[in-house]
Amino acid sequence: MDKSIEIRALEALVSELDKTIARLDKEILEKFEDISIERTRTSTLIEVLQKTFPKDARNIIIGSSIQLKKNGDIKCDLLEYYDSCYEE
Repeated sequence: MDKSIEIRALEALVSELDKTIARLDKEILEKFEDISIERTRTSTLIEVLQKTFPKDARNIIIGSSIQLKKNGDIKCDLLEYYDSCYEE
């Protein structure tokens, strides 16, 4: 039995939606991996700072945050990240 044009159109639409969802899933996973990699790098850098300059690590983070914000990184949350992970 031949399918009506409406059924074929709906099947095509569902197929395109499935492709779009798969593409978006892939993009989201890639972005999440990028963020995760950056957080790991940030954590490693902070740990090195703490070992090298144990008393001044937070001051270095404050200075870095100020410089990043001056350079236009208005979403810089480096100090908040440091405080949440390393401050008591």
